[in-house]
Amino acid sequence: MTLSQVLYWYHRKKDFKYSCTESIRKRVLFVLYSSGDDMIRRKCDNCGHFLPVNKKCSCRPDKFRHEFFYDTYEWKKARELCRKKCLGLDLYSYFVLNKIEYGRIVHHIVPLEKDYSLRTDQSNLIYLTDSNHMKIHELYMHDFENTVKILRGCIEKF
Repeated sequence: MTLSQVLYWYHRKKDFKYSCTESIRKRVLFVLYSSGDDMIRRKCDNCGHFLPVNKKCSCRPDKFRHEFFYDTYEWKKARELCRKKCLGLDLYSYFVLNKIEYGRIVHHIVPLEKDYSLRTDQSNLIYLTDSNHMKIHELYMHDFENTVKILRGCIEKF
């Protein structure tokens, strides 16, 4: 949408303001520049800088980056490869609990929040059941380093 289209639309709605307008639905601030750049800009919720509507701000915290990763083709491919590598078995159950169970969840041994660069590294992925996945997250709270060693040991043995 060009600047002239936005001006026409707001003029017809009788909500026209010369400097800026606020979209209640998306909580986005559109700034209409008269400098001739015909660019609609929005205000970043995090830092307050103005940038083009179709661009993401570089200030976005890294802690949210992992939320978007799980929807990517890169993750789906790594998850499927891990499942095939483990033959569908929960390796934690097999080596630590001495049970044969089929897994359902691909788990990052070192969480993405701690090291995002290991997101598709197969040595950082392990296939688990739901119950073991919850157990491991509880173990992380008590002894993170030892739990990582146990999980890496399961992968090396397999």
